[in-house]
Amino acid sequence: MEEKKECCCHKKKERTEKEYKDLLNRLSRIEGQVRGIKRMVEEDAYCTDILIQVSALTRCFLLIISALA
Repeated sequence: MEEKKECCCHKKKERTEKEYKDLLNRLSRIEGQVRGIKRMVEEDAYCTDILIQVSALTRCFLLIISALA
């Protein structure tokens, strides 16, 4: 028997199609940045370069937070 997964909360926010698409695009970019940072760590990249990318990632998270608020 297949179990139906529910969202962690029962409240929902109505979003326009553009808002929905923008959020998904931002999340996809964040996902790509995380993969890039992981690759940099695996390849022993220079720490400053990694920190620059982490800083950019932090900014992306802040943009997501403001879009969700």
